[in-house]
Amino acid sequence: MRSRVELFETIRKDRTREDLSIRELADRHHVHRRTVRQALEAAVPPPRKVYPPRLQPAIAPWTAVIDGWLEADKLAPRKQRHTARRVWQRLIAEHQAAVSETTVSRYVARRRVELGLIRVEVSVPQTHLPGAEAEVDFGELWAGTGGTPVKLWMFVMRLSCSGRAFHVVFATQAQEAFLEGHVLAFQHFGGIPGRIRYDNLKPAVTRVCKGRDRDESERFIALRSHYGFDSFFCIPGITGAHEKGGVEGEIGRFRRNHLVPVPAAASLAGLNELVRAADLADENRVITGRHCTIGAAFELEKLTLLPVPTEPFDPARLLTARVDSRARVSVRQSFYSVPARYAGRRLTIRLSASAVQILDGSAMIAEHERAVGRLTECLVLDHYLEILKIKPGALPGATALVQARRSGAFTAIHQRYWDARPDGEGRRRRHPRAGGDLAGAPVDARRGADGCDGPRRRRVGAGSGRSDHRRPHPHRQPHCAGGADRGVVPIRPARTDVDRLRSTADREPTMTTTTSTVDAAAQACIGAAARELHLPTVRTEAVRLAEIALRERQSHLGYLAEVLAAEVDDRSERRRTRRINDAHFPRLKRLADFKVEQVPGLQPAQLATLAKGGYLAAGEPVVLLGDSGTGKSHLLIGLGLAACEQGRRVRYVTTAQLVNELVEAADERVLSRVVGRYGRLDLLLLDEVGYVKIDPRGAELLFQVITEREERASIGLATNLPFSEWGSVFTDARLVAAIVDRVTFNAHIIETGSQSYRLGSKTKPQPT
Repeated sequence: MRSRVELFETIRKDRTREDLSIRELADRHHVHRRTVRQALEAAVPPPRKVYPPRLQPAIAPWTAVIDGWLEADKLAPRKQRHTARRVWQRLIAEHQAAVSETTVSRYVARRRVELGLIRVEVSVPQTHLPGAEAEVDFGELWAGTGGTPVKLWMFVMRLSCSGRAFHVVFATQAQEAFLEGHVLAFQHFGGIPGRIRYDNLKPAVTRVCKGRDRDESERFIALRSHYGFDSFFCIPGITGAHEKGGVEGEIGRFRRNHLVPVPAAASLAGLNELVRAADLADENRVITGRHCTIGAAFELEKLTLLPVPTEPFDPARLLTARVDSRARVSVRQSFYSVPARYAGRRLTIRLSASAVQILDGSAMIAEHERAVGRLTECLVLDHYLEILKIKPGALPGATALVQARRSGAFTAIHQRYWDARPDGEGRRRRHPRAGGDLAGAPVDARRGADGCDGPRRRRVGAGSGRSDHRRPHPHRQPHCAGGADRGVVPIRPARTDVDRLRSTADREPTMTTTTSTVDAAAQACIGAAARELHLPTVRTEAVRLAEIALRERQSHLGYLAEVLAAEVDDRSERRRTRRINDAHFPRLKRLADFKVEQVPGLQPAQLATLAKGGYLAAGEPVVLLGDSGTGKSHLLIGLGLAACEQGRRVRYVTTAQLVNELVEAADERVLSRVVGRYGRLDLLLLDEVGYVKIDPRGAELLFQVITEREERASIGLATNLPFSEWGSVFTDARLVAAIVDRVTFNAHIIETGSQSYRLGSKTKPQPT
């Protein structure tokens, strides 16, 4: 299809060469005579006629309504704003509007741009000097390792000048993986950039302060000091993502080009081999707008990088863990086996991103590949051989055996050896003299295996292995002098230490002072079991309480009650302390310390009623009115502390702090989450209402928190202004009326007057 310019050219040539008339030119080219005249007048076609906007009678009556909804969306959470379809549905349901969905969609799309709800991000072109800067971030990916799809994390460091990037996949994005990623990246590049950009990763930043200030972790500072580079941290949230856009885009590009379809590998090491091959292939890539490949640009930038120190940096982390009763240590919600003889002991863990080394002092006793995923067990069959030697029946279903067969450590030769055992399950035939095949031996039902009383009977019954106390012949009925035959029962197998302890508990009504050879093992078992059951007080107090029970000759039930009561009391105290810490009180003030006589308008009965906490169950507000220094904050904190001791969730915050937190949450688009967190509290203490003037936006956000708690949960306020003067703090008169209505409905209002409580507390009587 020809353009209008080509059409005009053809018409003008035909007129010049053949001298055709306007009608003849129109017939030849199948156009209107007006078009022919335009072509003869000028070689360039005239611009198209601009028509006035078409009227929209169907949607015109509802434009003001739609604009109001879209304006309100500016304060709503980003994921809870009106869509065009929702606008159309509301028009039909609430206003019975006769308008099509297409018409509404076109109008909403245009108005969103005009109202600024859709913003086009504009970037500023940057020029990066060679070796000056790099960017680091973690990216999420899915891969199949061992036949199961799992979520993994990819560490990426990208040089800003050349665009050369290093990728490595870890099972975690914890600090040890973060540090190890730096070490591997510097080795890969053969140098160190002068400065590295980060977002506010937890492995590097412990707290985000004002502006660019950060409280950094000590391990990250040690890494930076060792390699000699500088760090730069971006603005928190989505607003700072553009400050390291290079690595953000690199993660997405690499994932789309090299990790689609979802890769599969036998292990994490095999997956990293695929990633390294992809890095080599990317050296031949040319970035849009550049004239050379990434590999060529990197060869020039490599000359400007800082040298890598010859002394290596150890990114591993040292931890301690106690071995449980299954010969395992728990590390980051995964379990790793150790030799069974270390059960109950505390060992040192050297944790890296890819391996877990378990040390006893300086000697390494076990090493495992780091598990991928939570609640994973990595067990080595050799670690359980000393237990399987005395418990051979546990081998067929042992998890360590299943894992050994799966990994190939338990070979076919081992399996043939196992199948050749006497009964095919590895159980040894016990020698007759050991008592294993004496099932039919007759014994005295009330006496020992030799039919006698006394110490010998107790030693035999306890499984004594001394050679001077031999078992009787299996077909001979032994009798002591003067003994009577009281029945025949089969001899039972030798009992374990636990069986003997249980038998002793059945026989003895009180704690005895007899020392047992299993005390040390019992203490270790109690410690391991208490740790696994999360009973720290039982672990630390069991021995001390046992000694007290022995001295006081308590029964076993009495001792158990004491141990459990100690655990319950300790947990209750820890919960109380945690609730007080979570409340963020600036200082601890109790109602009992408040001098009621210095506040004439305060009734002690009213204060005592509030201290009982009945208003919390009813969701009733408490308002403290009075001038500065009259004890409002003391009373507010005292009420909060009393609520904490009653098991309530409390939070103390000043009005200015709460408004600032809400404004930051709205900017970061997490307002609903913050409002919900404050709504779930049993008591919200809002201090210093009226000291700082609040802008309209902050007042609207504060109103959301108060409305969230209305008649459902209590709120306590302390203000220095009467309600009539709150208009000087909240500029919107209707909003002031709504807030006052909510905080005074069924409220307990306490007036502390104008006399300074602090001044009265410091006044001392003059000596006469």
